[in-house]
Amino acid sequence: MRNYPEDHIYQCEKRARYDARIPVSEDVYRLTPKAERKHLVVRNDNLPVPPTKGKGIKPQARNTHHAVKVWSELCQRTFDSRAEAVRGEELWLLQKAGEISDLQFQVVFILSVKPRVKITIDYAYCLGHNLAARVYEDAKGWRLTKKTKKLVPRVERDFRVKLAWLKSAYGIDVKLV
Repeated sequence: MRNYPEDHIYQCEKRARYDARIPVSEDVYRLTPKAERKHLVVRNDNLPVPPTKGKGIKPQARNTHHAVKVWSELCQRTFDSRAEAVRGEELWLLQKAGEISDLQFQVVFILSVKPRVKITIDYAYCLGHNLAARVYEDAKGWRLTKKTKKLVPRVERDFRVKLAWLKSAYGIDVKLV
């Protein structure tokens, strides 16, 4: 193991005092950014020790479109984005009012068994009490097109392919909201 010079430890202490994100106790000091990336911790004996499994600082996985998971008190469930949570609460209230029935969240369709390809649709519900008229919806963000400045749903190419595959396999049209 490598011993760090005293001035390095002093710099780490100084830096840690000004950084409010990570609390510093007497026996733990912050290292250089390179060592932080490796998740190393220096103790009083000046020896770098990797953290035990599961105890390290793990960066939170980022969503492609920076969506944040949202807990809904109304529905008592977690949604993958704010837009999805708003639409889910609207549908939940419509179901309570009796305008729709048989509301389901995160409906999974298997498009291919091997290789395993599946698509998850955010909502499925029936209009009124007519179980034959089933509606499938997926909440997507919206963006402006560059040339015409029109609002279009933010849909990736893979998702478009899966939607076309879903329509040909099951005959289901998905409404993007």
